[in-house]
Amino acid sequence: MKKVSCIDLPGHFNFRARLHESVETAQAIILVLDSKDRNKIPEAAEILYDILNNITVLDRKVPILVVCNKQDLQFAKRATQLELEVERDIEEIRKVRRATIDDQDTAKEQVSKQGYLEQLRKKFTFSDATLKRDLPPITFAEASVQREEIEAVLKFINDQFWKLRGFGVLG
Repeated sequence: MKKVSCIDLPGHFNFRARLHESVETAQAIILVLDSKDRNKIPEAAEILYDILNNITVLDRKVPILVVCNKQDLQFAKRATQLELEVERDIEEIRKVRRATIDDQDTAKEQVSKQGYLEQLRKKFTFSDATLKRDLPPITFAEASVQREEIEAVLKFINDQFWKLRGFGVLG
């Protein structure tokens, strides 16, 4: 019987090194986003940006679920809205990091320091067909842990469990 391990890491900057170590061996990634707290969206975008620049995640096409939690709260943003905001923030991060590399390094040094997202010659969008081919599958879903409305999370875990076992996804 295969063992499935789950690692729960807070998004705080102090835990980023541990996050980067963990994604190296991850079979699936679940990123939980507070749908009500606008101030947390850029932090979530930066975490997702770093995950998407990880060569192991890219090579192995590690599936990613972004869970938009706290849907039970009034004025919580829907998954589609949060997806657009995260997408916008990732594009801003990409521009800043690319400009920083361009300003500091020679052309040869720039290539070695650029991750996948910095090398893009066009705007980052989750819907871009080329990016969908190159990036791992990324899904945004709504949930309310408080109300135990976590069907999308359970389905994602179940799907990944069966893929790990060498079976297709159960319908």
